[in-house]
Amino acid sequence: FFGKILHQKLGVPVGLVNTTWGGTPSEAWTSRETIASFGDFDRQLEMLYGSSDEEMEKAQVTLESIGDGVITTDGMGMIEYLNVTAENLSGWKNHEACGRQLNQVFNVIRESDRSQITDLGIQDVSVSRPFHSTSDVLLVGKDGTEHAVEYTLAAVPNPDGRHSRLVLGFHDVSTMRKLSHQLSHQASHDALTGLI
Repeated sequence: FFGKILHQKLGVPVGLVNTTWGGTPSEAWTSRETIASFGDFDRQLEMLYGSSDEEMEKAQVTLESIGDGVITTDGMGMIEYLNVTAENLSGWKNHEACGRQLNQVFNVIRESDRSQITDLGIQDVSVSRPFHSTSDVLLVGKDGTEHAVEYTLAAVPNPDGRHSRLVLGFHDVSTMRKLSHQLSHQASHDALTGLI
C-alpha cells in the first residue's frame, strides 16, 4: 500500500525493494562457494551437496579397490556408476552404462530354467531392508559371457529418511557354484559306475 500511496501523491512510478531476511539457512540464489565462505553453514552444505571432495575421493578409491561389483542408480533405476569389477563382470564400461536402465546392464537369468529376472527385487527393497538374490542367478555379460553371481540390492536414504538411490553389490560365485555342483553329483552317484 505504501508504494501505491506514493505513486498517487507524487505521480511517478514507484518501485520497492524488499530487504527482509529470510528464515532459511541460505537463499537458493546464493552460490555454494559464497555460502561456504561464511563457514557457518557447513552442515547445511553437506546435506545439500553431499560429502566433501576428499571424502568423495576416499569413497571412489574404496569402490574401485573392492572385489565386488558395485552399481549405483538414481531413483528411477537409471545407472549412475559402475566400479571396475562391475565393468569386468558385466562387459559394460562405466561411460556406456550410465543413463541406462539397471536391468539392461545387469542382465540376469535363473540358472535352473534360464528365465529372465526382470525386477531384480526392486519392488521388495526398502531403506531398512535390502533385497538378497537367490542362489541360482547367472549374470549374462554384454558379450554373452555368463557368471554365477549373488547380489544384494539396497536403498540409499536421503536426509529425510526416504530412499532416492539404489546400490547393487554383487560377486562372482562361479567357482564356488561349480564345486557345489560337483560335490552334489559325487554324493549322489557311484564313483565307479556313475549310477545313482
